Amino acid sequence: MSYEWGVFVVATIANVLAVLTMIFGVKIFASIQKVIMIFALGGAVVVTGAIMFSSKASFAAKWDVMAEKYGSLKFAEVVPAVSAAIGEAVPTSSTFYGTLGVMVAGSWLFAYAYFCVFVAGEVKRPDKTLILANLFAAVVPAGLMIWTALSMYNTMPFDFISATAWIDNNGGLEGYNVPFLPSYMSLAYVAHSNWFVAIYAGGSCMLFCFWYVALSYLAFPRIIFAWGMDRMAPTWFTSINPRWASPVKNYILCFVLCQAAIALYSFWLGSTCRASRSQAWRSGASPPSRRSSSPT
Repeated sequence: MSYEWGVFVVATIANVLAVLTMIFGVKIFASIQKVIMIFALGGAVVVTGAIMFSSKASFAAKWDVMAEKYGSLKFAEVVPAVSAAIGEAVPTSSTFYGTLGVMVAGSWLFAYAYFCVFVAGEVKRPDKTLILANLFAAVVPAGLMIWTALSMYNTMPFDFISATAWIDNNGGLEGYNVPFLPSYMSLAYVAHSNWFVAIYAGGSCMLFCFWYVALSYLAFPRIIFAWGMDRMAPTWFTSINPRWASPVKNYILCFVLCQAAIALYSFWLGSTCRASRSQAWRSGASPPSRRSSSPT
């Protein structure tokens, strides 16, 4: 199977599972969400815990063992290699512009509260439940983000974190030959290279990615439902299936649009983006890579 067809098939499976999750009603959705969130948030705890319970000396030694195995850059060579690739020194401490960039990720703390709005009319006690949901939607991710940052700073030098982030974001670096990119999940696997960390890191990432697709089905059909109620769109947007008590027609419309977007990305836009990246790399310091971002 080609890379393009692999992307299409995996994305289609996630799309089908997501729409089926929503069609059967919010009660089923909520039950599935509880299970997924337990394992997904558990993965975040395992990954960050693996980083936290590792010393700088131990992490550097394990990185060098991994580098020796794959003929890759050693710990002390990573920062100089990235500095050479970007043509300037890798930051050794936080910067103003870097802090502004983190604010983008911080803004996602409010995205979960945003999704709560779409089920407000389907909650028995919105005056109580939604207030608590909004609070925990901000507090829990914020706590995990702060814990992760402190754990990484305790285990790795700041410039090494910056350098590996650059490698991960740019898809590789000449001399970096490890078969997975150095995302923070992969760094946890370096710190504790065992099957438990690997499976939990990869599995929790997959669950979170799938649930983002399901949450999209939570928002879009209810938005166009409101359009239909306000006579800004066809009245069939307000149709509710009597058996499932959900806007099934809206879900099907969303599914069709998603499949069209998946096909467009898989067979056209995705290859165009990869070609553009390849061109950028050819004019730079190192070739592109299609490595995995996770040890699994």
